[in-house]
Amino acid sequence: MDRKSFIELLGRFPSKRVLVVGDFILDEYLVGDTKRVSREAPVIVIDYKDSVYHPGGAANAVQNVTAVGAAAEASGVIGADHYGTVLKELLDRRGADTSGLVESSEITTAVKSRILAGDLHAQRQQVARIDRSYRLSRSSSPVEEVRRRAMDKIDRADVVLISDYAMGVVPGPVSEALIAAARKRGIPVVVDSRFDLPAYEGATVATRTRSSFLTR
Repeated sequence: MDRKSFIELLGRFPSKRVLVVGDFILDEYLVGDTKRVSREAPVIVIDYKDSVYHPGGAANAVQNVTAVGAAAEASGVIGADHYGTVLKELLDRRGADTSGLVESSEITTAVKSRILAGDLHAQRQQVARIDRSYRLSRSSSPVEEVRRRAMDKIDRADVVLISDYAMGVVPGPVSEALIAAARKRGIPVVVDSRFDLPAYEGATVATRTRSSFLTR
């Protein structure tokens, strides 16, 4: 694609509405300075300075959609906790419609906490990462509520984007209903799945990772 075609394509985005369904993650960055080695173990002691938050997973897809000027509708599961509130507020600030997010007490919000540390006035580097995640069954009430809310929104969507990080939200009843409805309406379904592309048969396009493949 040449530059002119690419610019023309970007110019069409502000008129589009994208339904993003999947696994919503909060990226947390814990920032600090390193000053000494612990006397308790051969590890560095980090003097905490700040916490920075960014949308991750399907939430990052929502952020990217709004960055190119399109309208984004978010549908997935977050915990009824502090991190869920932070994630929802980040998406609200981007102008996304977050009414499709299901707040559930059955899970805690998925968070990837990266610890960034370094000497004073030096560039900080990631020294560790802590992941907090969940796994929902396809028949769980939060998953069913995601399916219901997403299906309520698909009639006004121009494209469906599915972001699957293997937390159990989208493969199965949710993806099958969305793909069938999208094909009926003639709108594309874009899938990003880390582990289970074959579960999205009938999608328009999908990213390919590991040895997964999409059959039509």
